[in-house]
Amino acid sequence: DRDPAIRLWAIREARKQLTWRTLGEMLDVPVKDRSAAVRLQAEHAYAEHLDAGSAPLLRRFLMDSAASLRSIGRYYLAQREHCDFPAFYRDQLGGPAVKQVATAIAGLSEAGGAADADLVLPFIQHANAKIATAAVRGLARLDPERLITEIMGCSLKGTPNVSREAVRTHSLNTP
Repeated sequence: DRDPAIRLWAIREARKQLTWRTLGEMLDVPVKDRSAAVRLQAEHAYAEHLDAGSAPLLRRFLMDSAASLRSIGRYYLAQREHCDFPAFYRDQLGGPAVKQVATAIAGLSEAGGAADADLVLPFIQHANAKIATAAVRGLARLDPERLITEIMGCSLKGTPNVSREAVRTHSLNTP
């Protein structure tokens, strides 16, 4: 259906009424839905029915565009196995797709630490504004005190989105 509320209702009802065998066969559709709420229901369905060997199905949510779904994916995977999430996101930084790199930077800034800021720093100069904006936002989470000069430099020479993010970051980190 074109209406996301109908799609959300449908996946919720499917989770309640269908067996895992039937539900599992149809989950590829809601996993790719443009609505994060629909994708969230698919993520919960996977988590409820996965066995230990099926974690790769849940890993796809680690690279979701929605931060909340990445976080929930990390939670569910950590329940099943030891995962080095920062290493996972570091491995994704070299990907060719803009969306993948921007999401990997966001994921690394959520799961990583201050040492990861040096990996993210070169991306503030990236030609793609989505990647550069993700890098500025990531540096603000990973190590804002040490890198505030570099972040603020983006406010002067970046694209409008990158500049706006740099100024927002500075205002959030200024007492």
